[in-house]
Amino acid sequence: MPQQTAVTSQSEPEKVSDQRHQPTSQPIPYETQPASQPVEVERPQQPHVQQKAEEPKQLQKPSKAKKRRPRSRKARKAAAQAFRAATQTAIESLQPIKGPLTPSKNAQAIQTILSLVDAHRNNEELLAEAFRAIDVLCPPWNEGDQNVGRLSKGGALGMVLDALEAHGKGSAEVAHYGCAALRALCRRTLPNRLAVVQRGGHDLVILLLRHHADDANVVAQASAALWALAFKSRENQVVLVKAGAIETVLKAMAAHPADADVVRNGLGALRLLACNNRQNGLLIAKKGGVGAVASALRLHGVRVDVTKEAVASIWVMATADDSVHSLFAKEGVLEALLKAMTAFPDDTAIQSNCCGALRALIIPRNADIQASVAALGGLELVIESMARHSESAEVCKQGCGALRYLGLRNSTNQQRILELGGVDLVLGALNHFPDDALVTRQAIGAIHGLAGGHENSRKMILQVGGTQMIELALAQHNKDSAIRKEARAALEALAPLGSGSSSNSSSSSSSRRPRKGRSK
Repeated sequence: MPQQTAVTSQSEPEKVSDQRHQPTSQPIPYETQPASQPVEVERPQQPHVQQKAEEPKQLQKPSKAKKRRPRSRKARKAAAQAFRAATQTAIESLQPIKGPLTPSKNAQAIQTILSLVDAHRNNEELLAEAFRAIDVLCPPWNEGDQNVGRLSKGGALGMVLDALEAHGKGSAEVAHYGCAALRALCRRTLPNRLAVVQRGGHDLVILLLRHHADDANVVAQASAALWALAFKSRENQVVLVKAGAIETVLKAMAAHPADADVVRNGLGALRLLACNNRQNGLLIAKKGGVGAVASALRLHGVRVDVTKEAVASIWVMATADDSVHSLFAKEGVLEALLKAMTAFPDDTAIQSNCCGALRALIIPRNADIQASVAALGGLELVIESMARHSESAEVCKQGCGALRYLGLRNSTNQQRILELGGVDLVLGALNHFPDDALVTRQAIGAIHGLAGGHENSRKMILQVGGTQMIELALAQHNKDSAIRKEARAALEALAPLGSGSSSNSSSSSSSRRPRKGRSK
């Protein structure tokens, strides 16, 4: 191609015109035409078109001029139908998952879930179905733990949190099943619980609980996720309370008092936030937790799952501080506890938790509650529970603890317990569970409480060999300082009047004998 010269004068267009009419093997480049001169009508268009196609990329027109024409309504409808069909096919591949499968099928299902979630992160319908499948694959037993391990290794925890961040506020279904999957992945795996809180997932769950406050399904599953995050982690307890979990859960329960799932999961979250944390328990009680529990028992007292969580929550809050005991009496909690014992006589968890709650409400010694429980028939219910569940160490342990404080320095209750056969049941528990240190401690404590200040009980305990039983228990649990302390107090209470010094020496020698054996 011949070298072109720069345009220097107004005569140049004529030269261009002359050259244009001469035969040439190359078209004149487009850039040699002055920008100020119009293009002549008679100029052939084909060379210009060809040259434009050969222009360098930097001279081409902006890409916006090359936008595709909008798709027609028919094309959009066809694309939507194709997307829907693909989504439905993927969902159908997940729907057969109703629970844990065989090990090989579990692995295959988990791989399918992870692949679909990774490939369809913006498909809310598919995400919700995948999270539902995660929930049913991870029940709270050993097989579920294996699936939790596989899913966690494949990055499921991060995928769930990513989806909740991206779609949780906009899609109630994603929020519902995403929180359910989060609960399933965390409830029995401490590293997952810590990882979620470290990433800020608890803030996300609380945000979704508030955002979807009118949706009972989301509220129930978000509360369950908080329940799981608080399990056996004092560090998480502190973080969750600072983030406002207590206030949010109580508000959600108040908004849905008739929904049993919301109430149960809310009570579970509150109970674990206060478990072994007296400060949290006191905070929950003062912020309305006592009223929430009483309302739950009134409205859902026929449901065993709600009742279990309610009576356990009462026990935890009552243990926090005796300053809140008056709140329980004011809200009618004593009546609700005894009604629960009557409604579910065969449920060992409810029976033991009710006995534990009664004991916690009386400690250190609340004479008003002692009298109220006796007037409402609580002594009979505790003794009947121990007799019915004499093979349950937990019921016997909590029953002995309740009888101890119900009879402590209360001669009327002591006499009634003696008449109902309570002393026999306490000694029977001590004899039936000799290796259980907790049962032993509570039984010896009950002997101390029932024998102190009541001559008839003291005589009966002595007649059936109570002193020998205590000495045998003391010898077997000589390393337990709490049992040694309880045994010495009980033996002193059983000693005849005027022989306190001999009793002390006897109990001391009996407590020292095992130490000699141990030194040998």
